[in-house]
Amino acid sequence: MRRSSIVMILALACLALAPAPPQEAPRKRKPFDAPTMRRLALAPGDPAPSLSGATPDGERKTVHWGEHALTVVNFWATWCLPCKAEMPILQDLYARRGKDGLAIWGVEVGRGSVEDTRRFLSDLKIGYPVMRATQDTGADWGGFAILPTTFLVGREGKILRKYAGATPRQSEGLIADVTAVLDGRPMGVQPFPDAELTPKKP
Repeated sequence: MRRSSIVMILALACLALAPAPPQEAPRKRKPFDAPTMRRLALAPGDPAPSLSGATPDGERKTVHWGEHALTVVNFWATWCLPCKAEMPILQDLYARRGKDGLAIWGVEVGRGSVEDTRRFLSDLKIGYPVMRATQDTGADWGGFAILPTTFLVGREGKILRKYAGATPRQSEGLIADVTAVLDGRPMGVQPFPDAELTPKKP
């Protein structure tokens, strides 16, 4: 047998007998970071996400659904004209039905200064509590393609109804739904939104 053949056979034998290199342990997949993950759009019957933030005075607040028979959560911004038209309607509703277990929380999602927020609320004479959204609020609540976006949340923490926009017909429907829930009656059929919807400012 030729010497080159013998050398090749020995080399192959050494490779076959050599221990296999240690295999790298499979990497564990990190779970998705829930606060940065956008939820699907929330709908009636879904559990309402947690809601907390700072008031314009800097006081930290957390909403507890079980404390009231019905909670209205209204997402708005100072530059939003439909918001400006709707908020006095919510204030009137709060003044009339707050004693009956109605809570209203305004959640500002705009980028204005605290001074702008205070001036806006003062000009409209808004007395129901308001907080400023945190960085994660939009993702937790499914995002807002339309402002205002309003949710009705029952005492059990379930979403009862969602409104995108604030046309006159939608505002009338919201008042009727709040009145029905507080009076112990079923809500009516939600009207299809009008075309007067305002997209969220980029």
